[in-house]
Amino acid sequence: MSADVFIENTAAMATISVQIPGGEYITRVLREGQTVSVGSDGTAELRLESEGVGGLHCLLSVIEGVVNVRDCYSQTGTFVNEARVQDVDVNYDCEVRVGQNVIELKLRDSQPAPNVYSDPIVEPEASGSANDQEESSSSEAEESANEQGIDSIQLNDIVGLTSHLPVVDHSAKVASLTIELEEAQAELEVLRERLDSRQLQNQTAASDPFQQEMIELLREEVLSLQEELRTNSATHHPEAAFVDHVDDEDLPTREEVEKLVDRLEVLLSELHQKDENIRVLQDLVLAADNANQAEKDEREQLARWLGEFEERFELLSEEWQAENEQLKKKMKHLQEERTETQAALSANSTSAKTEALQRLTENLRMQITAAQEEMDSAQQEIADLKVKVKEAHGTVSREEEIRLSRERAEIARMRHDLEVKMQKAHQDSDPGDREGEVLDEAELRLREFRDHVRETGSSRNSSPSLSSRLLNLWGRLG
Repeated sequence: MSADVFIENTAAMATISVQIPGGEYITRVLREGQTVSVGSDGTAELRLESEGVGGLHCLLSVIEGVVNVRDCYSQTGTFVNEARVQDVDVNYDCEVRVGQNVIELKLRDSQPAPNVYSDPIVEPEASGSANDQEESSSSEAEESANEQGIDSIQLNDIVGLTSHLPVVDHSAKVASLTIELEEAQAELEVLRERLDSRQLQNQTAASDPFQQEMIELLREEVLSLQEELRTNSATHHPEAAFVDHVDDEDLPTREEVEKLVDRLEVLLSELHQKDENIRVLQDLVLAADNANQAEKDEREQLARWLGEFEERFELLSEEWQAENEQLKKKMKHLQEERTETQAALSANSTSAKTEALQRLTENLRMQITAAQEEMDSAQQEIADLKVKVKEAHGTVSREEEIRLSRERAEIARMRHDLEVKMQKAHQDSDPGDREGEVLDEAELRLREFRDHVRETGSSRNSSPSLSSRLLNLWGRLG
């Protein structure tokens, strides 16, 4: 993308023709003393939206038939015939490069272009008006640069201005002034290097209010130095200016430079302290995260334990319910047998009693056979349990011990029932004795059932409840 600008100097006005990227031309007429701002910002009069063009890049001014080109501290710089400039008066045809755009500058009364670029010499009689125009342009450039938020100061441009000034060795004063200029240049270079290194180390320091204050102080100092140098070079002949009109006030004093350096060191120390504070805060946040994670893991472990307790409680409840149902069935069966036996004994005929006794004997035999089978299976289970107990080495839980004790009690009762039934089956006695024995047997079985229920209830009541165990666990954790 390129833009061709033609500025024709006339006695009273200049004409500017601009070619925008789409190919359209825009023509404007500038009268004597007017200024055109070049940049990519919307406030620029000559807007060039391309890479390398700053918001307010440079200013083109027509002053007494001479075009003044001033760079507004742009990052890429302004070039006249491939030479970087800061503030120069042009009275010859040349090319002004702004970013990637080339502006062709043509004057009606053009002078031959110099081989090496240097600031043109202004005649003394025209120095007054030129000085006024340049001061107004300088103030406009400073205000525009402040509005655009310049992040850094091109100290190299200021140093370049001081190096382009011609110096004639007429006296010892000129030599001393030259030495002071070189010292000021070296000090400014040190300040620039410190600013660049600090920006590379910490880009977040731009939000620091002290950083902005320091930039403003440096900007004011550099602008003051530039204004003094430009005024002296435009108002008087350079030789006379260096001999008669240059004093110590044109350069920054050593005290001011040392003050700026001290200010930079203070800002660097404050930045280091802030970095330490941030590191401490990060450590505190990490410790808090670790504590929260540990608490979360502990809560998850407690939740798992409570889940296991609930599962065990439900399992025990189901076992207790099944055992209760089984006992109820046994009780109902015993009551039915007792009722049937009493009905048979209350009959008047001997045959009915005999049939009842035969049915009872048959039932007893069947029960003896079932009890024998249960006893065999129970003995097998006891043998298996003994093997498991030996393998476990005392790791059997309290619930398993209770279950084993219940099985032993059940086996003992079954063995007792079997012995009683066998004795009654082989005993030969009269019906009256048999009737008493049947009643005694029913009473004995009911009594054994009550004892079993009482034993089961006492063993259940003696064990601690789930709520009490949870409270004890919570107290230990607290």
